Amino acid sequence: MIWQWNEKLFLWMHGLAGWSWSTDWLIIFVGHYLPYLIALHFIYLIWRKKNKRERLSFAFFSSFSVFVLWGVLVSFLHYFFPILRPSVTYKLEPLITETGMTFPSEHAVVFMILAILTLFVERKYFSWYVAGAVIIGLARVIAGIHYPLDILVGWGIGLLPLLFSRYFLRRK
Repeated sequence: MIWQWNEKLFLWMHGLAGWSWSTDWLIIFVGHYLPYLIALHFIYLIWRKKNKRERLSFAFFSSFSVFVLWGVLVSFLHYFFPILRPSVTYKLEPLITETGMTFPSEHAVVFMILAILTLFVERKYFSWYVAGAVIIGLARVIAGIHYPLDILVGWGIGLLPLLFSRYFLRRK
């Protein structure tokens, strides 16, 4: 049931690609190049901190969150859920070329983690980072390299640092 919904929604969203060169260019920019700009801005936010100890703790927590959730948990899910990319399954021409497994979306995981971490680094950018994570995820579905469920699960995994930090802060 959920897989049928996932496939139908993917086919509808991917149908938005190919309308014009300008919309395709925008989808490619948002899905492939915007993540680099967001990552650079996050690094800038961390290194802008005046307190060296605070700066290092944010850098460590950010690196640890990304490494554990992206490197370990996502690799575990790729191993146990080896789902091919929709462009391979449906023999479509994707707007962005990607290889490897699709579930969950690594981009969705990393950019939701960064959005959550902005709550600790610079709270005023939180809504911008969440919006960035959402539009990157949507663009990657439209581009034909992820199913919607890949993105949703990726966002869910990206929320884990917030849940862990709330748990540990309450215990203190």
